[in-house]
This record gives sequence, structure tokens and C-alpha cells, in this order.
Amino acid sequence: MDEVGGAAGEHLLRPLGDVGFDAAAGDRADVAAALCDDVLRAGLARRRADRADDGRNRRLLTALGSGLESPSVRAQLYWSQSRLHAERGDPVTAARFARSALEILRLTEDTYRTARAHQLLAHLELDRGNAQEALDLLEEGWPLLEASANGLERAQYRLEEARALARLGRSEEAAALAMQISGLIADAHPEDAARSYSVLAGVFDDLGDRGRARELYELAAEILEPRNPNRFLVDVYSHLADIAESEGRKEEAYALMKKAVGMQKAVAEATPS
Repeated sequence: MDEVGGAAGEHLLRPLGDVGFDAAAGDRADVAAALCDDVLRAGLARRRADRADDGRNRRLLTALGSGLESPSVRAQLYWSQSRLHAERGDPVTAARFARSALEILRLTEDTYRTARAHQLLAHLELDRGNAQEALDLLEEGWPLLEASANGLERAQYRLEEARALARLGRSEEAAALAMQISGLIADAHPEDAARSYSVLAGVFDDLGDRGRARELYELAAEILEPRNPNRFLVDVYSHLADIAESEGRKEEAYALMKKAVGMQKAVAEATPS
């Protein structure tokens, strides 16, 4: 997953809030016990999702998911599975779980998380080459997000829309939206800003404006480098290497690829096993 699948994957769903139990449906103690059981099982599943290395853990995740009664907790679980498969480079499976989360959230009144589920699924559909489906999802989710999100979240959402428009060849619309968004990113937290600049760079790259793309990737790298090792720098250095190679700067491209590989190793060494 690249950024909002990198960027988005980390923060699109808030912590568990109202998980949908109705106290009128039974004794309060029974409801509380069921709630605790749901939360504990979902917590175990998410921890296993974060470090699942074999088929047994994945089968356990599926079994737990089918047994959970709370819509919100089930959505969280499907979200974790989607993120796991996206990070493993399997957007097809990731999209299937993201769609399951979205279908559950559509039945709730949580407009914020429903909108962010639209965003994640759209990002995955873009990764799969389905730009029109991604755009349809984003247009459906935008009214849900517009009133409940902060400025950065709205900008990150519209970045996905700009990506979809660029992939569909609607260059003027994509460029206008990208320029509008660029002014909203500067005041964000440095790491959020850097990730957003990286996504924005990809939009300009898709539009054929490699000079502008390079400037934005370089800005993202400048912000992220004091915070390394950082896995997002691997992606930024790789894109900068691609641009340098396309422009005939072979030595610079090689140096940037070395930095990307070195950063990847540093991230792996800093990540607990």
C-alpha cells in the first residue's frame, strides 16, 4: 500500500467507540460480559493480524470475524485484515476485506468511519487499476466526510480523488484539484504533510509533470529524513530514483536506489520481530 494506504492505513478507523450493543435487549451484566468478550477477541485477532506469519493465524482471524456480533468490532477486524494484506502486496484480498468493512459500516450511523472506509477501498481499487470504481467510491463517501473531518483529512481524501482523475485522463480536473490541495497540506504535522506531499507528487507524475513531482518528492524527503528510519522514505527514494533515471541522470538514480535499499534495511532492523 502506498501513501493513504500507507498513510491512510494507519489512521482511517478511530479506536473502538460505540460498538452497537443495546442495553434494552438484555440484562446489563450480560451485555457488559458480551461486550468485554467481543473486545477481547477482536483485540487478540488484531494482534495476530499484525504479526500473522502462517495459515493457522489467518484461519483464526476468519473464524473470529464470523463469530463477532458487534458490527463496529467486526468492521475493525476486517479493517485489520485488509491492512495486513495490503502491506503484503495483495490488493485483491485487501480490497475484499475493506469492502466487507464498508458494507458493515454502511449499516451504522458512523458517517466518519464509513467515509474513511470508502477512502481505503478507493485507494485499493486504484492500486488494482480500477480508477472509475475508485472515483465512484470517493464521490459516494465525500458527503459523509465533509462535515465531520478536519482540514488535513479532507485534503487527504481529495488527494485520492485527484489520483483517480489523473488515472482516468481527466488531466485538467486532476491538476486543478491537486493545486487546490497543495495549499492545505503545509500546516499539517510534519509526517502527515510529508506523506501527503508524496501522494501529491504521484498525481503530478501521472499527469506527466515530472519536474513538479520531483520537487514534491524532494520536499517529502526533506521533512522525513530527520525522522528516519522511516518506511515512507523507501517509497520516496524509489520514486526519485525512477525520475532521475527517466531524465538520464544514471549516477543519481543509482545513489537514490542505494538510499532506498539502505532505508529498507534500517526499517527492518528497527522493527520488532
